[in-house]
Amino acid sequence: MTENRRISDFIAYKRSVEAKYPVLTSSPKIITVDGVDGSGKTTLSSKICSLLSDTFGKDRVLLVSATNLRGSSNQVRLNSISKSRDDFHGDYRLDLVYTVGVNRAYGDLIYPAIEAGKIVVVDRSEVDLLRYAIERKDEISLSKRAAFIAEGTLTHRLWAGNRVFLKMTADDIWANLSERGVNSSYDPRSLEEVRRRIEAQDEAEAAILRMSAFGKVNVIAMPNTRVEDLIEREKYLSDIAKQIVENLVID
Repeated sequence: MTENRRISDFIAYKRSVEAKYPVLTSSPKIITVDGVDGSGKTTLSSKICSLLSDTFGKDRVLLVSATNLRGSSNQVRLNSISKSRDDFHGDYRLDLVYTVGVNRAYGDLIYPAIEAGKIVVVDRSEVDLLRYAIERKDEISLSKRAAFIAEGTLTHRLWAGNRVFLKMTADDIWANLSERGVNSSYDPRSLEEVRRRIEAQDEAEAAILRMSAFGKVNVIAMPNTRVEDLIEREKYLSDIAKQIVENLVID
């Protein structure tokens, strides 16, 4: 495919999205799960998806890892390129890869799924992009990113109609991260870093909720406590997932 063809295809696609969603529009079929690294997002996202699949059918529910660059060929390709480039490093790589990753997750996976009438559970969301800028005290990046999100540029004019915010203490999060053994290079490296990340997360979530979108947004702030025993922990997380699903508003 030539570069001109790619551009023309993208423009046609963008116009089709704008025609369908002229303003930022919330969809009750989009469920985002956010929280500090180590708060149980991935585990609970999977459990929520499984419970919804039991009700609506496996072919009607999709689990997407928005910033982990899994699920679409464009996301995988972007991740491979970023790792092979010497100039893609540190905060710069995080900014570029995660920002484009969210955009591609919505374009390649979430938007088509919503158009097909499916329910989408999103592990992490655009909240992460605000949090990273807040943590670094990067006002310019924060302002640009907030504008992209508020305009719907990153999410193809779609907005989560259900937002789940996981709330966990710094001590419990740090214990979870320490238990992992091999952590992401972007995970907090100390208890103090976890505390700062929680503050930034709260600020980012509040900023997202202040943004205006057509339609209603159902917010679920779910406390999550670390359970030491692995069997009991599994039961506890399953119960939390059930509570979340019971409080979802899906038309």
